[in-house]
Parts: sequence; C-alpha cells; structure tokens
Amino acid sequence: TFPALDPTVSFTTMNDEQPIYQHDDPERANAFYVSQFLELADISPPSVKEDGCFISIRMNWDCFLDTGEGCYSPELTVKRLDTGGVSGFEYYDGEYSRDPGGDPSKETRHYSKQVGFRMVVASKGTGYKTS
Repeated sequence: TFPALDPTVSFTTMNDEQPIYQHDDPERANAFYVSQFLELADISPPSVKEDGCFISIRMNWDCFLDTGEGCYSPELTVKRLDTGGVSGFEYYDGEYSRDPGGDPSKETRHYSKQVGFRMVVASKGTGYKTS
C-alpha cells in the first residue's frame, strides 16, 4: 500500500510502550507527526496534497545511556528535495487480471497513479556510557 498524505500518521523513535509527542512532553518526545516534518521544511500540507513531495529528515542525537539524558527529542533538520524542474512524488502501478477460462481477449490491466510523499530519514548521533 502507498501512504496517503495524512497529518495524523506518526513516525517514532520509540523506546517506550507508548508514543510521546512533542506537544505532550517536549523533553521526552519520541514520535513525530508528518505535519511536523512538513512544517519544519516550510511546506503547507494543502500545497503538496495534489502532487506530493520528497523530503530529507535528519535526526541528530547526543545520548548519555546511563541516565537517558539526550536520548529523546533529537535535533531535527528537514529539507525539501523536490525543488527545481521536477516537484512532487508519484508512483505508477499496474495490476493484471486474467480470465479464469484462459481467454486472452478477456485479460485486463488496471493502471493507477499514486501520489504521496517520500521521506529519506537519517539518524546520527553519539551514545556514551560510564563503565
């Protein structure tokens, strides 16, 4: 399936049983709404609803494993990559149906175009522990 442009869809770096969102606890956030990524890239959701978009997300961590300090709420950098001559993100797919009786004249192909957004996520950081 292809993800739809739905601002309620979330992505997580979760180590907890339940997601913790920025608006619930900014210091311990481990889940992000797609709308947050779009906002950080200065993209309004209505502007990409028709054509989609292609974004890069970088998460930067500095985590002290003994206490958990810095292991939540990474520094986020989000950039739109589909600027210039080609914008948006789309995917084409074909689905074939064959006649159970084997009649080749009754075979069909359903061609569809899906539009959404593509995200490339990079997670980088330092984890340290006292031994």
